[in-house]
Amino acid sequence: MAIEESAFTKDDITKKLVISLKTYTDDGWYGTRSRYYYAGPDGNGFKNKKEAKAFKSKLRKCIKERIKCNSKTVIDGDFEVGILDDFCTYKYYGAGPSYSCPNVEIKNI
Repeated sequence: MAIEESAFTKDDITKKLVISLKTYTDDGWYGTRSRYYYAGPDGNGFKNKKEAKAFKSKLRKCIKERIKCNSKTVIDGDFEVGILDDFCTYKYYGAGPSYSCPNVEIKNI
């Protein structure tokens, strides 16, 4: 009898080191946020933060290219280097809007 692997294997990208940058789109209400992340040339994450930071300018250029058609979208904040699972994607606030920032993978820069 074969044992099925868990949905989160040791090679799962959510456990790897990535570099990311958030965007914000003004929609006239609370706005929409997205986090674009890059997991390296092979897609398996970076070995260390120094290796990840080498892609800062390429990532910023790629995101600017993607958002240039929407004048209401801007880059929000600075680069983050870390484990993808550690980045906050949703927070519920009882009073007021919830915080939502889905992750969007960039495969090639």
